[in-house]
Amino acid sequence: MTEPLKKGVVAVLDALGFKGIWGREDARAVVSRLQSAQSFESNFSLHGFDVQIQFLSDTVVVACGFGQGDPWHPLLYVCMRLGYFLSNMLTREGPCLAYRGAVASGEYLLEDNFIIGPAVDEAAEREKQAQGPFVWLTPSARGLLPPGFEASRERVTEGSFYVMPFRVPLKGGRMEDTYVVPPTIAVTGLKDITTRLRYVLRGAPREKVENTERLLEALEDWYPRDPNP
Repeated sequence: MTEPLKKGVVAVLDALGFKGIWGREDARAVVSRLQSAQSFESNFSLHGFDVQIQFLSDTVVVACGFGQGDPWHPLLYVCMRLGYFLSNMLTREGPCLAYRGAVASGEYLLEDNFIIGPAVDEAAEREKQAQGPFVWLTPSARGLLPPGFEASRERVTEGSFYVMPFRVPLKGGRMEDTYVVPPTIAVTGLKDITTRLRYVLRGAPREKVENTERLLEALEDWYPRDPNP
């Protein structure tokens, strides 16, 4: 029997440039990369959170129920998971993949072949609006942030490290002041991230390339400098 809709946080991500990947990469390597990512994410420690992850081709859906605790905590956990995922897809075995996505909150259902609900619809719709490799918080997700919340690269243990303030460029020339999920990386891995992200988006429309450079500049400022480069 199908469960009723849950309440929680939902993220929907799609790989950029995936439709043309078969002409650039070996098909077996692409399939192996996605299978490896699915296996890695499925075995990730859940830390007591009601987390579900589903892969549909190059689409990834991550959901976490509110449970009985503070709704901010599931949002934090989803952002943390997404940060590691984004990093892993760029730095582990190839081919590298860059993702665009959105995080929303509300009702959802992830069960068997069902990926439905208002939160899923919102995340999927907003994800397609971003003009570049941005995984961003929609208004419903931002509404979960605690009063006085301030993202900070120094406050890692409080979770504010996992979202970065950013003005996301959207279709139609609009901009939205929100937060994006940065790839969660070691300081020494920043150069590797930027190099690979530029490589993955080579040949993309000029606007997306320029928007990506804005993101990379923000990442350079966000992550603390390595004291021993």
